[in-house]
Amino acid sequence: MCICDFCDTEGGLEKKRRNTIRRAQKNNINIYEVKEIKDVREGYRILEEVYNHAKMPLANQNFFLAAFKSLNTKSL
Repeated sequence: MCICDFCDTEGGLEKKRRNTIRRAQKNNINIYEVKEIKDVREGYRILEEVYNHAKMPLANQNFFLAAFKSLNTKSL
């Protein structure tokens, strides 16, 4: 399911955000649902590269892991 379809049916995002997501998809940027801890770690690795390139600080990986665990009742 496209995240835009979910947002349209659930009313989860404002129009500007949905359009931004659609534009990203047209540029072959994919959005995936994070289902497992390994997905969080892979996403963090990608974020780390982007933030390092931009010379910006990034929260510790434990922050993202804790958020995933608290928001995902099926984790672990």
